[in-house]
Amino acid sequence: YCPSMAAEDLKDLREEVKDKKNDVKDIKEEIAELKEKINELKNEYEETKQEKQTKLDELEAEHMDDLEKIKAEEEEISKDKDNSISAIAIEIQKAQDSLEDIRLQEYDARIERDNKESELKQTCHQTALERVNKEQATKQELIRASMYSSGGFNALMKSVGLDKKASFNARVKKFYNTCIQNFSANENLKSLNKAFRSKIKKLNAAKSRINRSIAQLKKQKAKVLQEHPKALGKIALKLQRLEKQFKKSWDRTQASYNRQLLRLHNMSPSSPGLIQ
Repeated sequence: YCPSMAAEDLKDLREEVKDKKNDVKDIKEEIAELKEKINELKNEYEETKQEKQTKLDELEAEHMDDLEKIKAEEEEISKDKDNSISAIAIEIQKAQDSLEDIRLQEYDARIERDNKESELKQTCHQTALERVNKEQATKQELIRASMYSSGGFNALMKSVGLDKKASFNARVKKFYNTCIQNFSANENLKSLNKAFRSKIKKLNAAKSRINRSIAQLKKQKAKVLQEHPKALGKIALKLQRLEKQFKKSWDRTQASYNRQLLRLHNMSPSSPGLIQ
């Protein structure tokens, strides 16, 4: 055993220990750096995941808002349709009420015409009765004055097949016809019928206008009912485009963030479980 060699070995051993310590220090520093990098990657990974979820939540919220707007638009279309149909129904009912009023006016006009005609005929009948009664009274006066033979008059009536009552009625009818054919009475009847026909003509014209109005209102109603499904069809197409656009944005966002997450995962050290 050589002391000089032992001292040399000790020196080498010390150098080796020192080197080992330096290696350990370097390894510890490298491990610390790796842990720091892993933590940074973990944080970035989690932040990216959170950012992804936030973006997806924003997309979904925006989509729900768009859906609500479309739903409100659809409800507004249906509401407008119902309001239009109700308004048209009210106008049709008003028109039908006007037609009923015109029918009542026609009825009243006929009643008025018939009453006036009846009054005129009644006047002529009363005039005829009064004239025949006056003749009868005059005859009775003549008989009492012995200037007229009652038997001769009655015999004359029977000779032509008329008894006393039939003779009375025949004379009344004769005077009645004379009264009716009288210029004044005849003109009154003509004037009465002319006024009646004129009023009926105006009422018929009014009915025609109202019926045309009702027909137009019914066309408007049919158009509203026809346009409503078309409007709803446009809403359906709009909804389809919205759903398609939402899915496209959702998938694009998912893919973009998934690529980022995969990149971060691949950047992590090959230590299982560092980034889940």
